[in-house]
Amino acid sequence: MERCERSHRIRQFYLRGQFERTMRDETVRQILFSGAHGTIGVYRDVTEEEEQRCDTVLADMELQHLEHRHFGVLSTGEQRRVLIGRALMTSPDLLILDEPCNGLDVPSREQFSVISINVGFRTVLVRLSM
Repeated sequence: MERCERSHRIRQFYLRGQFERTMRDETVRQILFSGAHGTIGVYRDVTEEEEQRCDTVLADMELQHLEHRHFGVLSTGEQRRVLIGRALMTSPDLLILDEPCNGLDVPSREQFSVISINVGFRTVLVRLSM
């Protein structure tokens, strides 16, 4: 049983590392497109509809000025907004965020709150304690 858990942890570490290595060199716009495709990286042509959706998400998440910057040079708050924008590319009915403001400074937390209201997130707070 312990060996299986260790193997699972190693696989998670490898996949997370692979994701981070791939995303580090991608532009914000490429990362958003990869969310529309459900891939790590863009491997097919982008449709006009995806282009329009990307422009909308960039505006909603206040990322227009960063669309051509590489993910690896962004601040933690900017990276979080990009990854949330990536998830929004498919227009999900439900988006569950686990501590999205963890590790952000106060201005970034406030900015996230404003953006979440502008995008139309309905917030439900769930608190678990043991």
